[in-house]
Parts: sequence; C-alpha cells; structure tokens
Amino acid sequence: MEVVSHAQKVYGVETCLHLICTNNPTDKIDQALKEARACGNQNILALRGDPAQGQKDWVPCAGGLCFASDLVKHIRQTHGDYFGIGVAGYPEAHPESTCSDQDLKFLKAKIDAGADFIVTQLFFDVPLFLNWVQKCRAIGIDCPILPGLMPIQSYGGFVKNTAGLSVPSWIRDGVEAVKHDDQAVREFGVEVGIHMTKELIADGVPGIHFYTFNLEKSTRLILEGADLLSSTSTSFELSHTQQEHPSSIAVSAGPKGSNLGPQKKCRPWRYSFDPRRRSETVRPIFWNNKPKSYISRTESWAHFPSVALPVSLSVTAQATDKEEEEQRKPCWSPRPRSDSGSYIGQHASPFFNSPPSLPPSSSPSLSPSPSSSTISLPLSSTSVSTCPSITAEPNFSSFLPYGGLDCYGTGLKYSTSQEADANWGVIKTPKDLQSVFARYCRGETLTLPWCDQGLSLPPLGPTDSPSADNSYLRERLSELASLGGYLPVNAQPALEAVKSEDKVFGWGPKGGEVYQKDYLELFISPDRLDTLIRGIQCHNGSSRTEDGKDPITFGALNQAGELYTNMSEEDSTNILNWGIFPTLGPESSANIESVKDRDPTARSTRTDVATVIDLQSFKAWKDEAFCLWDQWSKCYPDGSDSRQVLEEVGQHWYLMFFFRNAHGQDSERGGLLDLFEEECQ
Repeated sequence: MEVVSHAQKVYGVETCLHLICTNNPTDKIDQALKEARACGNQNILALRGDPAQGQKDWVPCAGGLCFASDLVKHIRQTHGDYFGIGVAGYPEAHPESTCSDQDLKFLKAKIDAGADFIVTQLFFDVPLFLNWVQKCRAIGIDCPILPGLMPIQSYGGFVKNTAGLSVPSWIRDGVEAVKHDDQAVREFGVEVGIHMTKELIADGVPGIHFYTFNLEKSTRLILEGADLLSSTSTSFELSHTQQEHPSSIAVSAGPKGSNLGPQKKCRPWRYSFDPRRRSETVRPIFWNNKPKSYISRTESWAHFPSVALPVSLSVTAQATDKEEEEQRKPCWSPRPRSDSGSYIGQHASPFFNSPPSLPPSSSPSLSPSPSSSTISLPLSSTSVSTCPSITAEPNFSSFLPYGGLDCYGTGLKYSTSQEADANWGVIKTPKDLQSVFARYCRGETLTLPWCDQGLSLPPLGPTDSPSADNSYLRERLSELASLGGYLPVNAQPALEAVKSEDKVFGWGPKGGEVYQKDYLELFISPDRLDTLIRGIQCHNGSSRTEDGKDPITFGALNQAGELYTNMSEEDSTNILNWGIFPTLGPESSANIESVKDRDPTARSTRTDVATVIDLQSFKAWKDEAFCLWDQWSKCYPDGSDSRQVLEEVGQHWYLMFFFRNAHGQDSERGGLLDLFEEECQ
C-alpha cells in the first residue's frame, strides 16, 4: 500500500491495486480498500490468489472470501461504483478448471458481480486469444478485455512460464536457437513482443497489460518498436470544470480511462492523485525540481492553494494573418496591484510568526519581510477588447504549517562520501563545486541535493521544440556557475504565448497559450550579493514597469535568516507561470452563444495560474535548502577539504531568487542573465 500511495501522491501515476482473497479476512480487505481510497486509488484487480504458502490446494481463511466473484461483490457492496474493478481471465483456462466452458462460466460470474474489465493471464498464441475473446462475447461478456503479454527475459523463465501453454513453433524454435546467449534471448523476446503487440493493436484491443517482473527495459523497447510511445506527444483535452491528470506510461487500460501513452500535463508540475489535492491549482516555484519534498511537507494540509478566475469572452475584429498573430499576444499583466484582490489562502505558521533579522547596517537598506499571515495574489488586466478581461474573485483556503525537515524526500539521498562523490563528483576546492553546478546546468548531471530532476529547459544541441531558442540559457547558466560566487539551482526563461502543445514548456489543454516570467534562483556569496543588489537597484532606478513596480524583484536569505528584499507587503506573492486556454465546459456555451449572435469571431477563454513566488514559502524552502548543505558536508570527515568547502557555502552564503516583472516581448532576450554580462565576458 505504501508503494501505491507514493506512486499516486508524489509521482502522479495512476495505480491498480492487486487485492487477493488468500490469507485476507474481510476486515483486512476493508482496511486495504479504505487506505486505497485515502490515497486516491480508484482501480482494483480482484483475484482469488494462489494457495497459501505450504498448501497444495486453495482454502479460504477464517473470516475470508472463497472466490474472486465474492471479492468483487464485497467491493461493490461496501464502496458502490467508486472503484474500477478488474478480474483475471484465462484464454487457455485456469489450471484448476476442468473444461474451458466452466472457466468461461466463472468469468461471467465475476463480471455479473460487478467487475468492469478483464486482464488475461500471459499467452503467446494471438489467434487463440482472439478466438477466446469471441467466446466471451458470445456468452454476454462485453467489458474491455486486456491481453496480458510477458516479454521473454531468459530461457529458464520462458520454459517455466509457458508450461502447459500453446506457443507458436516460430517462437519456441527461436528461443531454443539462442538459449545459451542471454542477450540474444532478450533481443528475440523484444522482437516477439513487437510482433504480438502490433497484431493485437491491429485487431482493436483496448489496451495491453505487460508482465514486466520489475524489468522495464524490454517493455519499453517493445513499445518503441510498436510505435506506441509516439502517443506521449499526443495532447488531450482537459475540462476546466474538473481537473484531469496524466496517466502512467501505458499499456494497461481500464474503465476509469487510461490510454496508450500518458496524457499531457495539466500544470507545469506533476499532478497528484491525492483526492485532497483535486482543487490544487497553484504551487510555489521553489520546489519545482524537488516535488517529492513539497508533497511530503504539505501532506498534513487540509486545503491547498488555488486561484479561481471566471470565464472571459473576447471579441476580435476580422484581421489579416499578421494582425491575428499580434492579437495572440497577451493584453493583461499579472503584475500585482493593491486595488485588485484575488487570494490563494491564509498561511498561519510557526515558521512565519517572527519577522526576520534585519540586515547589517553596512548592507543596502531594504524593506523587511511582510509579517502578514495572508497570501495575497492580486491580478490586473488592461482594457483591450481583443483579449480576455480578467476579474479575480477572492478564493480562501486554510493551510497548516509546512512539515518539518524530516519528511520523506526532504533530506539528502546519500550519507557517505563514496556515494556523494559517485553522483556529484569529488569536491576538494571551490572550483570543484562550481564544476558540479555547471554540469547540472548543462544537463550532464541529472540531480543536485536541491534538485531531483533537471532544469525545465531545452537540451543543448538540436531540438524540434519551438522553444529551442531558449537552449542557450543552459550554456549561460553554466558560465555563471563557473565564475565563482554563483551556484544556480532553478531557472526559467520569459515566455510569450507559447503553444500549450510545446514539448518543453507546454501544459494545459490543447489550443492554449502559456506565459512565464524570467526567473533565476541561486546560492550567492556575500560579496557577490552586495554587488548584485546594487546593480539591481541601479537598474530599477533607471526604469519602471507600467504599473510603477520595480522591473526586477528579488529576495535573499542566509541560514541565520537575514533577509534582503525589495518586495512590499502587498507584493509578497507574485505570479510566475500562467496560461490562457479555450473553455470546454458547458457553462461557457450559453454566454458565448449570445455574444456570437452579435459577432461570430467571439471566443471563450479562461486564465489558469500555475506557479507563484511566495515570500513565506521561500522562508520554508530556505530552511530545507541550507539543511541540505549541512547534510552534504557531513558526508565527509571533520576538517577535510571537502567538508570545509561545503560548510563555507552552507554557513555564510545566501539563497537568492529574482525575477523580471516584464515578460515575453517586454523582457530582453538575455533576461536576468544580462545582469552578469560583464563578469561572464
């Protein structure tokens, strides 16, 4: 159950829980179903199970159920239609069955008890399976039937698992011919899998279930060879009235709606199947590359941040192609204004009860952190008829404090110097540390203590993504890390009306446009911080945004809690990522039809806010970030060069974020990295 819960909540992978009658009294089954619902699982594979260990024949346990059909009935009686229930089917009859007709009778009983779909036992004879499906249909079984395929991984495993099964001679002879070469057996197994998969898909099966036995490589090669992984780039329509989600990579489909291939992201971050998070639409950007930690540290929250924006109608005049392209540019600004309110919640937390220490008097004079416990997310719009008009209504959620630093996923993965060196490289000098971060920025190192995944940027080199011109950011971030005094951990470029189908930056329903502000987060040495803040102040002093804000907003905290920021209390939360999408729900239809009577070019859109900067959350992230420096340093002996280098950063440096309030064409191509232009040359 722990695996199911983690897959659902953290990785956003929909699971199908296998539940058996063997050694499971009904009270134990009820507890498992209760836990499954709590973590958002809605799919059960109901099985009788094999005989208990040490027993030749199957017998029910005390207080247990006798047959899979009884288990299906029990689930339906106690949980109604909440669960999608699958049962096992046997194209070549169950080992205990006396005849195939009796076996089909038992299968029909499971469907009549309330099962939704069938997953078959493994087979290699495709025509035999298809004939068996016809027999199922003939007796009234009309639910989806998923064929079960087992990639051939070894000669011994093949012989064991095919005992008593019909195996075409070309498959058996092919395995025999290479049985002394394990690699050749696996390669032939992939060929067999591709052939069977294509044959089954051509016949119209609703999905395929692979028995991987925890060996995913062959299955992935089969999917690639059968051209099924190409569906990962397929976009799916998402309703704005019900948040949908990506499904796992493929291959098993059920009545609750999996498809061959995952769905497109509905947010820049991975969806969680935790039912309490179904209303969650907004997250702070700081945990972008460490989502497991964010999920764990917010596990105890009763509600989650959301922004509710009403549907808007836009009316556009007939335009030329060039004018139409110009009209696709956003005409609203997410820059906060104090006279327009939309709120994503209240944040009462011990982390935030006391204002931080003021910076030393020798440092630049900056405003202290806001002490308010309310997270405000104001929105504004400009009066342009060709674009959506956004009016934000207040939306309140009550949050509990962020969880402690002992939550799952918050700590360092490694505890020894050997493990740390193997994953991030040997660190003896500051230059070595700079190289670690430079490699991460280039995509050569996949993780850092603060990042469980790579930066959300196009890879270096050729790419077919429309956003490929942003790949230069990797090289510039790498150059910045190599300078000394700067260690980047999070970044995103400014985007203007990028299609929601974009392979790198796209999210949300098909036909939408996504936007984001230029953002950079890094660890910075005290001397570099002083110089950078003065440079930002000079830049801000020479220009202002349309609504009178500083062009660049920043915040910096060290381990001791000394804060530098130019964020005011009303600006303590700022939007960084948002999208404008066509509405799909019925509530927009009536409104837009009345407008279309007057202007046929009218269209209905909505704006989704996805990622924000929140100063209060930054403080919680700061604690975690510097704790990781401490844990990393303790992988090495006291007094060692490695430990001294890491302790210097963790104890004296600052964690800093900054972003441009302009976006898209309003933001220079180099963006925030232009602040370091002279140093990089």
